Amino acid sequence: MQNIAKVSTFQERFAELFSESNKTTRGLAAELHVSNQTVSAWKTGARSPKEPTIIAIAQYFGVSEMWLMRS
Repeated sequence: MQNIAKVSTFQERFAELFSESNKTTRGLAAELHVSNQTVSAWKTGARSPKEPTIIAIAQYFGVSEMWLMRS
């Protein structure tokens, strides 16, 4: 996760974490109990998750919610 310090939005941070996880969109969606389309929307910045999902994403990737959401 060496490039993560350079990113600044949820979408950029999420996309970087996702990329480094080597998960598929479908695999991550299943793990987080959301649709494939939802994960894709997070990666592109079309949508942002709600607080309970932010917590789940942060826990899944081992990062803090504050880091994930700060701009």
